[in-house]
Amino acid sequence: MSRVFVIIFLAFLLAPTISGFFGIQPKSIENRDLEKPPAPSVHSIMNAEYFLEAGAYLKDNLPLRIEAVRLHNWLLLHSSAGSVSPRVYQGRGGELFLDIEIKSPCSRPVFPADLIEMVEKFQTRAERNHQTFYFVFMPNKAFSYPERMTSALAGMEACAASRRAELRAAMRESPARFVDLWTPTEQHVQDEGERLFPKLGRHSTTFAGVFFARELLNEIAPGKWDPDALQAVAEHTVSSELPLRFMGLNLPETRTIYHVDRGPALTTRYEEIKLTPESTRNSFRFTTTGADDHLVTGRTMVFHDSFMDAPRDILAPYFEEIYFIHWGEFMAQPEKVREILFPADRVIFAYVEDLKEEAVPNTIGSTLRLDAYSR
Repeated sequence: MSRVFVIIFLAFLLAPTISGFFGIQPKSIENRDLEKPPAPSVHSIMNAEYFLEAGAYLKDNLPLRIEAVRLHNWLLLHSSAGSVSPRVYQGRGGELFLDIEIKSPCSRPVFPADLIEMVEKFQTRAERNHQTFYFVFMPNKAFSYPERMTSALAGMEACAASRRAELRAAMRESPARFVDLWTPTEQHVQDEGERLFPKLGRHSTTFAGVFFARELLNEIAPGKWDPDALQAVAEHTVSSELPLRFMGLNLPETRTIYHVDRGPALTTRYEEIKLTPESTRNSFRFTTTGADDHLVTGRTMVFHDSFMDAPRDILAPYFEEIYFIHWGEFMAQPEKVREILFPADRVIFAYVEDLKEEAVPNTIGSTLRLDAYSR
């Protein structure tokens, strides 16, 4: 019997290798690395560690794994609530939330008071350079649609909600120039306006791009927003974000494409650039020419994360010159960022709220360490 067991175990262990000879290669469809074959040792075999690692390796690398995982995930998505993948939770009515939105941020070492202090220091530095500084937290889906979370998810998000409330209160008392997008988001949802986040996605809808661009512009340059310039030009079908990224499921959703046309008197040009040859992300520069009274004049720098992707093209035509630079580039290319930052007339930091403990201190901290940040 033991000989039969050994033969069966070896057959399973070699199955991925044998499949490879026939061109069948395993791949991940859940946005993670697959397990590697374990290296046996006397210690790992004696305490069964090797067999646990071998089991995990086989689970990830056997033929037909992808088909089995997709079927398993589809059944979970359509038959349960709670966790439908290690990083995705299902709320009421099939609403999906990414774990980072609802897991407690309280174990992280940065608190609202620290963030406020950092922002105030940066604003002081910017004003010393005759620059206007704005800071905005982009609302996330958990804040926007708390009623779509189950009671269990709401409990998990309670700490994040408490810290958000503390941060909002501190922002109201701070002399720093914060842009509050939470309040108009609350009002929009209460008024049952168009959805700001898709049912199966983490990032905002294209309509939310319009909504957030309008609110941000109204804060920076009241009266510049032109509702007649906004056009819904087409609809297109995309794969729903969270099922595709974390479950390997291609579930279609329809999105509206919006375009800003400010008429023949204003012309916007778009340029996709790399700050340096080593840049891993593209940055974006928009220039708009025409009547100055219709534009926010001068150079504007926006440092952001992926939640600014949707508002970017809607916001850009209202500025004479505006750069959009991902905060990862800010960290990786500080000298180049500093070079184009100096001539700026205004600086905007925009980050999704659930990354505030990570992105904000890293980015602002890096800037404060730039001793030559002066004109």
